[in-house]
Amino acid sequence: MKGLLYKDFYCLKQNMKYIFAILLLYGFIFIPQGNSSILGAVVIIFPMLVITTLSYDHAGKWDRFALTMPVTRKMLVRSKYILFLIMLLFGMLIGAVFSAAGLLFRQDFDIMEIMVEIMAVAVAALWFGIILLPLIYKFGVERARLFLLLLFALLGGGMMAFVSIAKNAPLPAFTPQQSALIIGIFLASSIAAYAVSYLVSVKIYQKKELS
Repeated sequence: MKGLLYKDFYCLKQNMKYIFAILLLYGFIFIPQGNSSILGAVVIIFPMLVITTLSYDHAGKWDRFALTMPVTRKMLVRSKYILFLIMLLFGMLIGAVFSAAGLLFRQDFDIMEIMVEIMAVAVAALWFGIILLPLIYKFGVERARLFLLLLFALLGGGMMAFVSIAKNAPLPAFTPQQSALIIGIFLASSIAAYAVSYLVSVKIYQKKELS
């Protein structure tokens, strides 16, 4: 399992360099202005790199080669789900740093606010994985990209609708502690759904014929 993860990290090495370069540029430009809006993008971008590793695997016919070694299909699927979680946690950490820096420049540092924002975006990112990974194993990476675009469109439309509703009918005010509890419940249920997604992907992949 470690070997599979090391292989994926090695494949992502160059992509990570480009992403960090862009993040640093963004940080130098916007963080001094007190802008911490990069949080959502960072938390979602890093776990989405798992799709890149699946593209590399497909292009290089990696799975057919890997299965000639003491590796099972279940292990291949599990490594991707573990990689997704690792990248999500990494994105949350980097996002927290950028968010905290932005709040410090605004002289409005609130650790609870940062935690609530990170947990909310993490739930959204987790659901991308819950939905997309089984679709990738079922339909392949290229066709699954269409579902990714659809998910982003639905997320953007949902956020716009939520903002519009909130302006016309203000939602009940929650304390940061209450918000954290509510999002924590959503996060726990999302983790359970993630486990179900893994089982679905394993079932799909075990029946799939490799090209």
